[in-house]
Amino acid sequence: MRLRPLIPAFKAGTWLALALMTITGCSRTATSEDAKAWLTGSAQWKLNRVTVNGKPVFNNGQPVEQFGETGFDRYMEEVSFLPDGSFQGRFKGDQRLMSFRWEALASEVVVSDTIPNAGKWHIPYRTMSGEAFEMETETNAYNPPALTRIRLSFVKP
Repeated sequence: MRLRPLIPAFKAGTWLALALMTITGCSRTATSEDAKAWLTGSAQWKLNRVTVNGKPVFNNGQPVEQFGETGFDRYMEEVSFLPDGSFQGRFKGDQRLMSFRWEALASEVVVSDTIPNAGKWHIPYRTMSGEAFEMETETNAYNPPALTRIRLSFVKP
């Protein structure tokens, strides 16, 4: 069968509609239901990358040396999201299992300490898929009074 004669039969509007459907279908933002299913669907998530103020400090399991920049060396290499709303992990070099709370909101998942006003991490749905997610926070704890932006990227192991 020859397809060449069929191609001109499609009008420009048809091609545009097909292109838009492809683009919107591939760029769909996660929902709270997607987030719950994806995050709890993996027994553990592995830390893949850490950036501080947009600069990498950890990549593919290895620290990246930064000279004269704000450092970040307290992180969890593996984390878990439990269906009961618990977020668990161990900080690097510490054997104690730490537990926090997570909640799926309208546009993001928020991970927070069980102590009020202790800080929060945000996982925007735009950074999430069934295979990976990014959590981010802003704090002045590392370099007061400057604001430090930290982003952690996790993947399924």
